[in-house]
Amino acid sequence: MSSERKANLFVVGAMRSGTTSFSEVLSKHPQIYFSPIKEPNYFVDSLPKALYEPSRFFDLETYFDKKFPSPKHIAHIENPIHYQTLFSQAAEQHIYVAEASTAYLHAPDTARRIYEYNPNATIVIILRDPLERAYSHYRMDLGLGREKQSFEHCMTTQLKLQRSGDLPWYTYLNMSFYDSVIEKYSALFKTVICVRFEDMIDNTDSFLANLSAELKISPFGYYLFDKNNAAQTPRFKSMWYWGRRLGLKAPFSYLFPSKLKQGIFQKLSRTDRSHLEISNPLFEELNEVFKKQSLNYYKSV
Repeated sequence: MSSERKANLFVVGAMRSGTTSFSEVLSKHPQIYFSPIKEPNYFVDSLPKALYEPSRFFDLETYFDKKFPSPKHIAHIENPIHYQTLFSQAAEQHIYVAEASTAYLHAPDTARRIYEYNPNATIVIILRDPLERAYSHYRMDLGLGREKQSFEHCMTTQLKLQRSGDLPWYTYLNMSFYDSVIEKYSALFKTVICVRFEDMIDNTDSFLANLSAELKISPFGYYLFDKNNAAQTPRFKSMWYWGRRLGLKAPFSYLFPSKLKQGIFQKLSRTDRSHLEISNPLFEELNEVFKKQSLNYYKSV
């Protein structure tokens, strides 16, 4: 792999912090080549089903033999040849060769693995209000049929696990903890750029100007961010939940074209942009925990 172009720009998260919109902007810049699989997750040793459950109709060998470089959102690539192939079309004009696996921010030992692959890589971390990020993550799982409990129930349970030291890294709560993971990346990499989701959405021009200056590339063109991947709340939550548990999602995805699937999903769902509602005691406890675990976000506000 040493003779080939290596990825040297990693958008490592946070999940549900606008990384899809951000990656789209990067991919349009003439000096950046972006992986056709946005989240290859190559440096994650074990990717839990809570984050990714591959369709039994998807095969990586078939993708690279017949469909590459068609765009795909997520996969779990373990073969180094497959990973290198993702960047095989990068040209001399591309200063950066990029990917954006959001599990990298919190998955154990990922920072070290990326460093061993390319110690000169640039790391970008997008920070979002921790509670809003956790809620957006929860709503996404509702829409995907991964979750059926209330947000209050989930967070109460996860706070108990956090107090006992048993909180899994991929939970809504833990993936909104930023400080310790930023410290891990900063200890290894010379260039770690932390930006705010809210600045990306609300102050796009200055956000992109600052980003191009930090990356030392030509200015980005005009771009209006929307909140890509806005969570869809299913109208029939039990139907989505049990449909996934019974293995109906994979054949549905395989049999129907993308546009038809999106139309059916939108008919049976609603875009949920409502603000979260939780009890005051839980709200206060979460705020206290986040201010201890995600001080980097609050310092930047």
